[in-house]
Amino acid sequence: MIPCHCYESILHMSTNANNRRTVLFILNYNGTKMTCDLLASLRKIQIPYPVWVVDNGSDHDDSIEFQTVLPSVVIKRIPHNCGFAGGVNRAMAMASAEDYDYAYEMNNDTLAKDDFLTPCVEIMERQPDVDVVGSRTLTLDRQTGNFSIWGFLSDPKWAGKFRDGFAATNRVVGCGMLLRVSSFRTFGGLDERFFLYMEESDYCFRLVRAGKKVGIAANSLILHQGKATNDGPSVRYYYARNCPLFAWLHATARMNGASSLLHDVIIRSIKDAIRGDSSGMSASGQGFWDAIRGKFGKRGRPFSAFFGCMAFVLLAPCFFVYSLAFILISRTNLLLRRIKHKKGHPEIRVPNSRK
Repeated sequence: MIPCHCYESILHMSTNANNRRTVLFILNYNGTKMTCDLLASLRKIQIPYPVWVVDNGSDHDDSIEFQTVLPSVVIKRIPHNCGFAGGVNRAMAMASAEDYDYAYEMNNDTLAKDDFLTPCVEIMERQPDVDVVGSRTLTLDRQTGNFSIWGFLSDPKWAGKFRDGFAATNRVVGCGMLLRVSSFRTFGGLDERFFLYMEESDYCFRLVRAGKKVGIAANSLILHQGKATNDGPSVRYYYARNCPLFAWLHATARMNGASSLLHDVIIRSIKDAIRGDSSGMSASGQGFWDAIRGKFGKRGRPFSAFFGCMAFVLLAPCFFVYSLAFILISRTNLLLRRIKHKKGHPEIRVPNSRK
């Protein structure tokens, strides 16, 4: 485990046994305001679980600000930015070292609504074969100021899919999910090659393939303010690079989500270029090139606009056809499953979504 430095703080522990076995952690990377907003929402609902802010190599130490908002928060630090995957892995190693059974990962661009965590813990307690429980999610429309449906099974029309407060899926949205610490350790955690985006889907797919369960808690709801990272070149790069990696790792699984994201990256980059902004196309081209040569982890130095766009022009058509092939594999696999399980419903098909 990477060494970390813990700041002294007041830690309020509930007398409930589940509370002593469960910790909530928030990854923070130069996101002081969003993290403070989340901590304020946790204080408002009087969260009955210990809360950690795991600082993922931020430029400044904002411990005082965080503890001013929520005095009971524990601050832990990672020396350098390890990305979402690396940050979660190190936070889970900390939770394991302190003998927690469950750890809830919560993005700092979310807000708490009522007690969203206890329903997830109760599902884990009742069903020992469930290793990941995600929350239903609403997202903020910044134009209207209203929250709307976002994330798997968040729409009320899915209510009939839940059994005993839980619906099994093949993946969850990574902005709010409860993880079983022992299984996380056994299965090796998140794949740090992804660095950012799609790593939680990869982890869920690996669990399901091994016979474990992941799913959504009907009575757990959080609010999503919007991406901590905007839809800029960096996002295009990681999606362009990680979608092929995800497809390579899970070629026999349902690939509609990864393929649709790859299509979206290509189409958006082309639209940007038509409008005169080549940064997205250049970043996508670099992502495709890095995927081909197996360069994963944190993005290196960005390509120049010329080389990035050239890489996009040469590689985007190949990846477009490549993703269509995986959609065909996915649909064929789904058809075979339906033929094999005519009378059963082994898995709920969930709509595509992004983190």
